[in-house]
Formats: sequence, C-alpha cells, structure tokens
Amino acid sequence: MAEKTLYSGGYIPKDFQGHYEEIDFDFGDKLTLRLPRLNKESSRELMTFLKARHGQIQNLSVAKIIEAVDKTIKQLLDKEHPLRRLAQQWLPVITGYDEEVIRLGLTRYLKRFEAHQLHRFLSADFADPAVLEGFRPGVSGGYVKAQAMPVSCHIWAGNVPALGLWSFISACLVKSSSIGKVSAAEPLMTGLFARLLAENEPALANAFAVVYWQGGEEETEKTIYGMADVVAAYGNNETVEKIRQKVPITTRFLPYGHKLSLSVIAGEALDHVKIGDTLRRAAKDIVFYDQQGCYSPQVIFVEENDAISLREVGSMLAQQLARDEKRYGRRQLSFGEESSQRQWIGQCEIEMMERDESELFVSREGAWAVFCQKDIGRLGVPGTLNRTISVVSFKNIEELSDFLQKMRKILQTAGLAVPTEKLFAWSEFLANEGISRICGLGEMTLPQAGWHHDGRHSLMDFVQMVDLEYSAEQQGVLYSTTTD
Repeated sequence: MAEKTLYSGGYIPKDFQGHYEEIDFDFGDKLTLRLPRLNKESSRELMTFLKARHGQIQNLSVAKIIEAVDKTIKQLLDKEHPLRRLAQQWLPVITGYDEEVIRLGLTRYLKRFEAHQLHRFLSADFADPAVLEGFRPGVSGGYVKAQAMPVSCHIWAGNVPALGLWSFISACLVKSSSIGKVSAAEPLMTGLFARLLAENEPALANAFAVVYWQGGEEETEKTIYGMADVVAAYGNNETVEKIRQKVPITTRFLPYGHKLSLSVIAGEALDHVKIGDTLRRAAKDIVFYDQQGCYSPQVIFVEENDAISLREVGSMLAQQLARDEKRYGRRQLSFGEESSQRQWIGQCEIEMMERDESELFVSREGAWAVFCQKDIGRLGVPGTLNRTISVVSFKNIEELSDFLQKMRKILQTAGLAVPTEKLFAWSEFLANEGISRICGLGEMTLPQAGWHHDGRHSLMDFVQMVDLEYSAEQQGVLYSTTTD
C-alpha cells in the first residue's frame, strides 16, 4: 500500500478563535485532506469576525492587493515552488484528470491573474478604477464611488481545478471580504492559494476564509446566507436553485448554473491546408478537462463546402481525439457518467439506422465519441460531456437559429474558426441568439482576463455604486465655514 499523505487545506484566519470541526477527505490510499468545517455556531462567529475586520482590507490600496495576488500567482507558476509541486502531485489524484492536462491547464489558468491581467479586470468593469479608492467625478455631474460589499459568500463547483480563484480574486480586487465553500470534488487549490496570499500580505490575513460544510446543512447555510451581502453559487441548475431558495431576498444572488457552449467552423477553415490545424484546435477544446467546464463545446457546427464531406470531418476529428487520448488520458468516469454516455451512443445508433446521412465514430475503449449528422432540426442532446461531441453541417449560419433559440437560456461560449470577412457578421448573429462569449477555436476553455462571465461583470457584482450628487456639493457651499 502506498504511503498516506495528510495535508491540512482550506484557510481560517489565525486571529479567529471560533470553534469549528475538521473533516477529512480520503482520496484512495494516497492522500487525506483535512479541511475546516463550519456548523451553525462557528459560522455565525466567523461571519461576525469577517464583518468586524472588513476595514482591514478596505484600508489597503488596490495596487497593494494586485501586488500581493501577482506575487502569489508567480509563486504558483514556479514549478519548483513547494505548493506548486503539491498541487501538481495531488490534483490528478483528487480530480482524476491527466497529469499533463493539470500541468498545462493550471499554468494557462494562473497566468490570467498576473498583475497586467488584473488591470484588465479593473478596466473591463470600471472606466476609472480609482472609484474603488474614493469618490471620483461622475460623467453626469457629482461624484461616484464603488463601495465593496462587506462579505461575499462563494459556493464553488469542483468540475474544473482552481475554478474558485476567479470569484475569490475578483472579490479581493474590489476589497470585499470572502467566505468560500469548496467542493468535495476539488477541495485543494483555492485554500492553497488563500494560505499563500495571506502569507504574502498579512493585511489580508483576516479578509477571507476557505471552508467546507455538507450541502444541505440548513442551519449553517441559513446563517451564512443570511449574514452575507452577496452570494455567488456555481454548480448544476438543481444545486443553484436550492441555494437560491435559501438566500434572503435582500441579499444579492449571483447564479452560475448549467450552460451550453458550441463551436462554429467556416468552410474556409477546412481546406486541405488548414483542416489539420483547425481540427487540432477543436479537439483541444473537447479534451481539456473532458468538457466539464461551462465553456467547453458540446456541438460543432460545420459549414458545408466542396473541399471535404461532413463524414471526413468527423473521421479526422475522431482521429485527432484518438491521438490526444494517448497523450492526455481521460479521467475515469463514475457509474452515472458511463451510463449516460452509453445511453447517448445508443440514441446516436438509432438515429443512424433511421437516417443514412448520419455517422458515428466511437473509441474502442469508449474514451471518446463523434456523431455526425446533417439535419439540424433533429439535433437533440448535442453530447453527454466526457469527450462526446455532435458535428452538424449547415449551409447558411441562419440555419442555427431554431436550435439556438431552444437553448437560448443556457447558451454561453462560441468558439469560431472563421475568416475575417465573416467574423463580425457571424458574431452579430450569435450575439443576437444569446451567446455571451465568442473566442477563437482552441481557446474555449481559457477565458481572457476581464471576460463577462455569462454576460455579467466580474467585479461590479461585488460592489455597490454610491452617487454623491451635484446638489449636495452645491448646497455644501452654503454651509461652508470658509464662506463669507
């Protein structure tokens, strides 16, 4: 039996003297991760603690916070840093993802939080980021300030490693204290980051906590949601809806539930010169984290052209997935995931028997599956994640409209392989149909810094804008002691 490693994860401020339990997550015979676990009493004490010390982060400049986050990120990008080595060693064990996928994915993701990228975050949401430091002249007269919500609560999903860093760092940038609940599926990375950040900037040490409690613990959740100023929830729609029902109407709620993303490939990207690169990019979006992110594609729409048939596109994509499987092995699926995949493949086989223009390519080991079809009107469930994908042909981009309208409420990202001549027209069409993010093919799993998650602001949801109107300034002159 392999030697067991015990690691204490999460983060609780050292100055917090409340009583809380610790819970162990046992990952096979290799790792036990110990996390702070809240109950009704300790959750109330911790929320009171964070609110009382919110002034400590408020007194920090945004520049100082960026400096601290940047230093932490650079340490985690250093392959020799002990915490980076710890993450690379244990994230594959915890999540089941391939070691190389973790290494590459973690590096690409962390680079989104370096200092120059954090300035993009600020510029994306605030025309004048100085509003986070005090009142600034408003465009319509008077002054305006962005006042941080005292304590934000984050309920993180664990489908993608380090997913929690996005909202955690966003809240820090605007000086909102945070309490974050990690997922049992990935309880390591955000707590590791929080510990290192607190070491790098002691003034932040009392500004956040990364903890765990069992979902459905009514009293704990009632206490935390009732005392938080903002609640951001990530997960499937059922989970997010349950949280919504527990959040008071007076508390700002930010839901991030199930989404559907897709790729669109123009005929110009499929000629004999470009098709190899195009399909490598398409496969990359499918392979990284096995389509578990909301931005991963579940269907690829391919423009019909004379250079290559739909069947050939599907066959070449299948070959690329087979090559990628040798380099980036898919994680082991749960019983439910395997059952869902078998059911989807069975539905595709039935479709093939009913329509001659359909084609199914399946890995012998079941590691991936590609289903090609020409009739968009018969497109049902595009895929069941875990490297299953539908490839559907179209003649005119407008043919996608009926499908997109059916899915409008859950649409998110579109990855495009499109010439400049079509780029803006197709982007306008997709935006009108409900797509909120458009990127290049192969970049779907890596949103750029400052992107608007599900069409929302990353930072502004954690602040309250305060208007100091011109009338107050004007009347202030009447009462000034310097007035004659």
